[in-house]
Amino acid sequence: MPIIAFYSRDSDVELQNEWEKRLKAYYPSINLVPLLSNQAENAITALLWKAPLQRVKKLNNLKALISLGQGVDHILKNNSIKCNIPIVRIVDPFMAKSMSHWVILSVLN
Repeated sequence: MPIIAFYSRDSDVELQNEWEKRLKAYYPSINLVPLLSNQAENAITALLWKAPLQRVKKLNNLKALISLGQGVDHILKNNSIKCNIPIVRIVDPFMAKSMSHWVILSVLN
């Protein structure tokens, strides 16, 4: 059973459950576990937003790291993540629209 470590700062377990439900529609054997749990030690993928990267560094079985946000700069700036792990970002039209609104608001401000 593939294990995915999940972390989203300032969110609750409901968000993790929603991600697990949606992922299981495509891959029924997936098991989403909290990044901070002992089960995460066996994770092959990490699905994260602003996670404590020192914890991610300890996941020796990681094959990929997926950012729940548009950007990955917070991950790339941190030297504790292995260079050979692919880092992926989610591309979402809603998120792109929200970011463009934020830029417009910042300019107007």
